[in-house]
Amino acid sequence: MVYQSLRATSPKPKDGADVRSVHFLSFPTMRSEYFDPVIERQVQRLKAVIELGRIIRDRKTLPIKVPLKELVLFHHDPEYLEDVKSLESYVTAELNVVNVRYTSDEAEVGIKYKASADWPTLGKKLRKDIGKVRSALPNLGSEECKDFVTKGKMDVNGVELVAGDLIVTRYVDEANANEYESATDADVIVLLDIRRHADLESMALLRVLTSRVNKLRKEAGLKTADQVDIFYEYDEGQQDALAGAVSGHEEYLVEKVGGVPMAISQLGEGKEILQKETRAKDAEDLGAGERFVLSLAKRS
Repeated sequence: MVYQSLRATSPKPKDGADVRSVHFLSFPTMRSEYFDPVIERQVQRLKAVIELGRIIRDRKTLPIKVPLKELVLFHHDPEYLEDVKSLESYVTAELNVVNVRYTSDEAEVGIKYKASADWPTLGKKLRKDIGKVRSALPNLGSEECKDFVTKGKMDVNGVELVAGDLIVTRYVDEANANEYESATDADVIVLLDIRRHADLESMALLRVLTSRVNKLRKEAGLKTADQVDIFYEYDEGQQDALAGAVSGHEEYLVEKVGGVPMAISQLGEGKEILQKETRAKDAEDLGAGERFVLSLAKRS
């Protein structure tokens, strides 16, 4: 269907090829002039950041639907930061974060350095001195490891090591582990604010509510000008999360859905129900606060 729609507005081929079906056509030849190395680099870096963010969410059992306040992106190269910043909307959407902060300041992020070695390879080079290095390496400080990267050489327990002898990696000091979780691919470092913020979760729940009300209005065949009352209900024993989310956001809801949702217990006798949601079969996959059923009633 897509091909036939495109075919109707496409010029006829000059070579007289049979274009009645896409299956009659040869596989297109790659057009190298359409490749843009800058775009490819930007997208690769974007993918790396998103994958690291997802790793953190999985590690801390934070589903994507849970909104988070901030993602911090650390890299020494300003070009890397600018590449991701140019596609920031994808980061915020894919990781459901409100703000992205970019930095090359190691002190701000709490960057530390540590050294490790490929012991079989280094052992062949150092032979009898390998024991001296093996015993001293765990005691190397962050600044010593950083200096090794800068200078390309270092004395470890009387043994001189040069670039290539050690593997130096950056990591984040876990002093704020209750607030931020980090992940790295040995190039870029991502920190995610893993704290759950009630105000963000309330707004996320209201966006879900808005979407479902608009869908229910459409199912009921209502016009934009048609005014209805909105009611919701949870199963017995479930916490009424909507009540807390609605409080303080009444003006927002009036603007978005034309009214403030009320508990089903406030539905008066004789009130005409225009449309009611069918309880979702996959309700167990919803967040606890989203497991409500909406009803639209004729406004008297």
